[in-house]
Amino acid sequence: MATQKQRRAARRNIKKAARAARRKQTLKKLPKKTRIALGKQAAKVAKRRRRYSILYLNLSRANYTEPIGNVQGDSELQLRPAGL
Repeated sequence: MATQKQRRAARRNIKKAARAARRKQTLKKLPKKTRIALGKQAAKVAKRRRRYSILYLNLSRANYTEPIGNVQGDSELQLRPAGL
């Protein structure tokens, strides 16, 4: 597994490469097959990020959501710390 320093450097390198690609418009010059592959890879990463953000949101809501009175639906759930 990469160290934190390596991950930071990799992120920095990716940002630099993306900036250069935008400036030079490298993606336009690539073959269609390669552009499609890059798009699929980007979609895969975006999907993974969405999944983790939703999971995090659900976990944080589970900790702070408590039903009040007779619960018939989501409208009666209040966001407040449990135990108060």
